[in-house]
Amino acid sequence: MDTLVIPGFLSEGACETIVEAIRGAPAEAAPVYGTGTEGTYNANIRKVKKAAVPEMIALPVKVLVRKHLKRIGSHFGYELTKIEPLQFLHYMTGDFFVAHQDGNTPLIRDDTLDRRVSISVFLNGEDEYEGGRLMLHGAFPDFDRREDVSGDAGTLVAFRSETTHEVTPITSGERFAIVTWLR
Repeated sequence: MDTLVIPGFLSEGACETIVEAIRGAPAEAAPVYGTGTEGTYNANIRKVKKAAVPEMIALPVKVLVRKHLKRIGSHFGYELTKIEPLQFLHYMTGDFFVAHQDGNTPLIRDDTLDRRVSISVFLNGEDEYEGGRLMLHGAFPDFDRREDVSGDAGTLVAFRSETTHEVTPITSGERFAIVTWLR
């Protein structure tokens, strides 16, 4: 599967600061799209909290993503110009996101058709939680082929938005991540 992995995208100190901001920020259930009313919550599809971190935390991350747009776009063969709002996620025991696609496919909402690349940034190490694996699925007819994508805190993983992927249920601990989509 076509992925771009950038280890050290965020420093360890930056990850710690962001995790503390997520812990202290107001949070709500992260929305699901393409299943009815736009931005509804459905705990059978996606169960994770989305934190409203202060702009002074979010802006430097967005600036860093912008600095990497050309590199990411070049890897996937796209000219990327837009970054969607960042989601700062806090997965706790029992949280998950079922297999889904983020865009660039007619199988989901029309306004996601021009999403080209999905990004996930790991904010804490895998030694701090069990489960919570980012799994990428192969394309038809190899849907049963799965790739476990992992990395240390600060690692950015980018993949095509039409790639089916999931976050397996957290069985213990807490997982923190930032996600966004590029157009």
